[in-house]
Amino acid sequence: MEAEEARTKKKQSFDEKYESPMFVMTPEMIKHADEKSKKMIADKRQQKIDYLAARDAKLKSLDLENCDEYFVQKIAEVK
Repeated sequence: MEAEEARTKKKQSFDEKYESPMFVMTPEMIKHADEKSKKMIADKRQQKIDYLAARDAKLKSLDLENCDEYFVQKIAEVK
């Protein structure tokens, strides 16, 4: 129970904005940082989709498209 409370507290603290007296983010900087992070997340998702599509194409060329996920991962590691 305590671990779950700590996790929720940690998630809540992530939303807080930390600013230094030497550096204050302007609204434009915040907007740019948000756009950049969203773009990076979208790129990572697209890379995962591309990887899975390439993996499935390789497995299909080997006539192994109908096997379980563990077996698929092991074949992908070997090839």
